[in-house]
Amino acid sequence: MGRAVFFLFITALALQAATIEATFDAPAGSINGLGWENGVLWAIDTETTTAFSINPATGAVTGTLDIEYIPG
Repeated sequence: MGRAVFFLFITALALQAATIEATFDAPAGSINGLGWENGVLWAIDTETTTAFSINPATGAVTGTLDIEYIPG
């Protein structure tokens, strides 16, 4: 119980310090997942089974990958 409360407290502090730096439109209509790796934002569209690499500073799509979507 103590660890859970501590974790929630730390999470709340982190969220209070968070700010929105920029916003941009999603690259597709069915984005169901986001990821971050080496300065690249990844967005997964499960309708077209495409992964989009996105420049987080500009929102520009810098590449795409065809993926196999496995629900669940």
